[in-house]
Amino acid sequence: MNRLCPHCFYQNEPGKQSSCARCQQDLTNVPCCQNCGATQLGFARYCYHCGLRLLPANLIDTNSFAYLKHAKNRSTAVDLGLEVELVEQFDPQATQFQQESLRLLHVQSGTLLALPARANPILIGKAGAGRCPHIDVLDFPNSEVVSRQQASLHVVRKQCAIADLDSTNGTYINAVPLPAGHHQLLQFGDRINFGPADKFTLLFIRELPINLKHLQTLSGGDGEFEHEILETYGQRAQQSLEQMKAALVQQDQDQLVSTAEDLTLASYNVGAQVVHLLASQFQTPRQDNAANFDRQLLKVIEEALQKVRFFTKVYY
Repeated sequence: MNRLCPHCFYQNEPGKQSSCARCQQDLTNVPCCQNCGATQLGFARYCYHCGLRLLPANLIDTNSFAYLKHAKNRSTAVDLGLEVELVEQFDPQATQFQQESLRLLHVQSGTLLALPARANPILIGKAGAGRCPHIDVLDFPNSEVVSRQQASLHVVRKQCAIADLDSTNGTYINAVPLPAGHHQLLQFGDRINFGPADKFTLLFIRELPINLKHLQTLSGGDGEFEHEILETYGQRAQQSLEQMKAALVQQDQDQLVSTAEDLTLASYNVGAQVVHLLASQFQTPRQDNAANFDRQLLKVIEEALQKVRFFTKVYY
């Protein structure tokens, strides 16, 4: 049976590979269905392959994924002390999406970056002169504004904080400069700019397909209604995605932005927080290479919608 990666949902060829061929995430300790051997998704109640009712697992801590409709400007200093832990280290009792949920989306290229699972702090910068940062952005568009050692990410008690490493052009969180030496907690949707302009931008994401707390509030705790909501949303979102692809081919920017706005609203309503954030990027000022950026962004949205469909299939 193909080895489904629970992080990017890539179908790896059967074999003894220890990491995903697409995202390179470690697959060694990923649990499998006891009946058919298919990958056991962390949030799943049923096997996506054979339909077996899986053994009870800890419920997702929805409070740790509280959704923010609007990111607010903050400048919170954090005392890291001695409490820094390994980033998202493997915990067999935790869900897979809790373990591998931290992401950075590079806005200008539409590239989704996973945080290294065995590094803390995580250095962001450009390789060269004997330096090899954990996240190397040397080949990314507009990387000239990024310093060799630009910033560091620290995970403290399952929260993530960022610090500027005395970079040349500075680090900005939601357009507010981050003072040197300060560690600021990141929240879902925070916009990280390297330099004062929108030339190199990262979005901070906790990649849970659906915000369960939001969905359960919407449904009044009715599981069947929740499933119906997600089924309807999935069909509508897929139609919107196809319309956006067509608009991009036809170079109809107005239609592209209008459909993206509909997808943004629909995604927010059901708690599809990652799709909401991604679709909302079409409302931002266009870049010089807008067509390529839009194409990459649609690809990432398509992958996020795939995860929502998997969630709908195996959770209810």
